[in-house]
Amino acid sequence: MSAGYESTCAVLDNGSVRCWGINSDGRTGLGTTSGRTGDADGEMGDDLPNVELGTGRTAASISVGYSHVCALLDDLSIACWGDNGQGQLGIGTNNDVDTAAEMGAGLETADLPTTGSSSVSSGWYYSCAVIEDGTVRCWGMDNDGRLGVYDGVDDDIGDESGEMGSELQITNLYM
Repeated sequence: MSAGYESTCAVLDNGSVRCWGINSDGRTGLGTTSGRTGDADGEMGDDLPNVELGTGRTAASISVGYSHVCALLDDLSIACWGDNGQGQLGIGTNNDVDTAAEMGAGLETADLPTTGSSSVSSGWYYSCAVIEDGTVRCWGMDNDGRLGVYDGVDDDIGDESGEMGSELQITNLYM
């Protein structure tokens, strides 16, 4: 389970995901921007739908950021949804993922330089993952050097084509 700004998501025992809370940017993953705040009858429990992660996909873990959510999927890929103004979803654009067509079979996975990840963490307009080669890679808003790439520029990463995949820099953990 992970709680972020005005929303919460949980991975259930069967690997399905359920999210609730404020949803103006699609962060609950329900393919709409209508909220499911849990303060009215018929919104929670069996009435709360699963997030559609794609055919046959389940989640191993979840991380809720400020206005987006990322899930580590069973195939070790990472899928994110919600606000993407700074590229925090890792799909090479700054387009939000908040419609039904963008979830389920249409849900893109983060474009990482290798095929597997072991963890993901979402923050204030950015996301980070430990990938299969043991490195940490971060994308999204780079204000104040929060992505840890120490390149002297605070440009967002992942909001334009050519910034993800093999171009995604390793977070510098050693000086």
